[in-house]
Amino acid sequence: MNYTVRKEILKAKLIDTGCTKAELEELYFLISKYGSSEEFNRIALEIWKSNREKYLDNSESEILLKDIKKRIK
Repeated sequence: MNYTVRKEILKAKLIDTGCTKAELEELYFLISKYGSSEEFNRIALEIWKSNREKYLDNSESEILLKDIKKRIK
């Protein structure tokens, strides 16, 4: 399996159900070697959007998202 296919499989799994620590490390490696910081940011935002309603109200989620964006930069 090539790295592009594997990266997409891991991204989908991370967003849908979550990854193991080993899978997350593999995804991070693939993105750092074959991807970009923009791709990493897109994944983080997708995960954030898919999970925030489960745990936080809108005002809390917006505050945390701003904090995360600051830390990434």
